[in-house]
Formats: sequence, structure tokens, C-alpha cells
Amino acid sequence: MKVKQTTIALSGLFLIIAIAVLAWANYARGHYQQPWTKLENRLPREIAGWTSIDLPLADTELVKQAVEDHLNYDDYIYRQYTLGGKSVYIYAMFWRQGRISVREMAGHTPDGCWITSGARQKGEKTREAIPYLSGLIIPGEFRFFEFPGSAVPVNVIWWHVWGGEIVPSALEKKSPLAVMHEVWTWLWVRRGRPADQIFIRIHTVGDLRSMDENPVLIKFLKLFPELRASHQG
Repeated sequence: MKVKQTTIALSGLFLIIAIAVLAWANYARGHYQQPWTKLENRLPREIAGWTSIDLPLADTELVKQAVEDHLNYDDYIYRQYTLGGKSVYIYAMFWRQGRISVREMAGHTPDGCWITSGARQKGEKTREAIPYLSGLIIPGEFRFFEFPGSAVPVNVIWWHVWGGEIVPSALEKKSPLAVMHEVWTWLWVRRGRPADQIFIRIHTVGDLRSMDENPVLIKFLKLFPELRASHQG
């Protein structure tokens, strides 16, 4: 009986904390917003001969609307740059503080979504910086994936940044502890200061390490101070 009462009490406390956090997040979003430049305006449509097209988030309007409702983003870009037979895909999504749970977005990475879509990871999971900017940007999650029907692996690097810092792996777990970790980080460690989040992903067929002089990558990374917010060196 005591265990049941304790569980109910903890659940009630958690609910109160959650409501308080949501209330503060809404207030912070309306009163402490930092200036933001639209993602589509940060990158020129042509870079050193590379031309681009903007890609949809989904194949149909119905699915696109479902994705928009689920991700609840403030801004995004999904753009393909092409030169000859080479292509680089740029994807980024931005949320104001409180727009969506950081824990919720921590699960929407290639490690989860791509594998669910049929991709198979090749090699080890690593965290590293693209060589030509080593030491200047936050190291990103670096992977190779193989998709059904293609013998050429896709190389991808991504960053999930919250308030200038990489989101810790502990927040990827779907558990009450992960929720409490997020709440604790924001309210106690950061004293409730608004901290927007952004997810940034680059992928290409082949190896990103061999593209260290690619003008699209250089331009893209230079335009994202979020990736340099915590650099050392």
C-alpha cells in the first residue's frame, strides 16, 4: 500500500514539475528570444558552381503535415547541392526553447530513423570533426550506412545542439529519468535560461573525409556558429 501511495505521490510531483516547466518554457519563448536568421537564407542556392534544390520532408502532403505536427519545428532546411555526379545533402532543423522536448528530439537521428527505414550501419559509431575544421567545430556523430538496393555506403555526420552544447546520450533514453535529466539541466544547471536547440546533418554518397575541400561543406559550417559555440583551440 505504501509503495502505491509513494508512486502516486511521485507521479503527482512529476506532473506538477512538468506543468511548471511548460509554463516557464512558454513564457521564456515569448520574452527571451534571440535573433534568428532563416535557414534557407543562410545558404546561397549556388556555391562555387554547385547548384541546389530544396527537398520536401515527406513524399506526400499528408505525411508532410504529420511530420510537421510531430516535430513541431520553428524552422528547417533540406537542400541538395550537386556538381557533376557529386551530391551533398544539407539538413537542419531549429526549435525555440520549450517548443519540443530535447529528449524527444534526441531519438530522431540516423541511428534511429534511418535504421527503422531499412538502412544498415557499417563500421563503428564514432564522434569526430570533419578534418579540415578539426578543432574549430564541435565533433559530430559520424556514421556509414548502407541502404537496400545500393552498394555504395552513405556517410553522414550530425550534431544535436542545445544551448551551445551537444545533447548528452543520456537524453536519448525513453524514460522518466531522461525527462528529469532534461528538466534538471535546464532549471538547475542553466538556471532556466532559454536555450534553443538545433539539429544539423550532412550526408553524401562516399566518404566525407575525402571532401575536405568541398566548398559547400566549408560554406555551410562557417555559417553555423552553433557548431563553434563550444570549440576549444
